[in-house]
Amino acid sequence: EYRKGVEQILRLYKLHQRGGTGHDKLHTARVLFLALAVIQAGKVRLNRAELWQLTNAIVFHDIGRKNDRVDDGHGKASRKIYEKNAGSSADPAVCFLIEYHCLNDTLAEEYLQSADIIRAKKRTWLLYQILKDADALDRVRFGIYDLDVNQLRLPISHKLVPLAVTAVIGIKI
Repeated sequence: EYRKGVEQILRLYKLHQRGGTGHDKLHTARVLFLALAVIQAGKVRLNRAELWQLTNAIVFHDIGRKNDRVDDGHGKASRKIYEKNAGSSADPAVCFLIEYHCLNDTLAEEYLQSADIIRAKKRTWLLYQILKDADALDRVRFGIYDLDVNQLRLPISHKLVPLAVTAVIGIKI
């Protein structure tokens, strides 16, 4: 899954390269790696469709980002790029995950509860938590103190901080 995701990341970032940010293809590859680590270490059981949704959301989650500053709108920009790429097969849960990954949990939860087009709300919320935690764990790339472990949602994510530190140095694509 990781190799397939990295291939997708490389293709996407070749088309939509954003230079000079810490939210680049390496960041995206680390988020994918860390999400898969959360799944494995936490013994989270995802079906094929859920794994596909999560992988696609991770691949596209920062592609619309233009800088490293606080940018609540980059999720929406990234969702639009995903929708353009996916066309009529755009998955509503993937759209939600991409757009809301950079917004607070309350807004995300309110939207998800009211979204009639997303049926598996509890499972989509789990995917959201995995994405948010994996993305947060990679904040260690800016320095260990840039990660606020109190913001991590899943108990297993707390145990993966050392892995996140190692991933910053060890993952090359």
